[in-house]
Amino acid sequence: LARLYNNAHEILNPDGSDVDHGFGVFPTACLFNHSCDPCCAWYVSNDGDLCVRTLRPVRAGEALTIAYCDLHEPTDERRRKLSE
Repeated sequence: LARLYNNAHEILNPDGSDVDHGFGVFPTACLFNHSCDPCCAWYVSNDGDLCVRTLRPVRAGEALTIAYCDLHEPTDERRRKLSE
């Protein structure tokens, strides 16, 4: 169960409200590493597909990274959540 939770991605309500639809497990997304300065961002489309977009130009051979947590949270809080 812990592996499932740690590899799940939150599915947000498309209307922008704070009510989430739930979580989805996307096997390909589990291949992305975390960065507090990620070069990619992800979202779940209205069709339920996980989409990943680059946030800036990426050099050949550079790792594609996403944020595993809310980057607006203080560093100490992000570290605590990532270590759980």
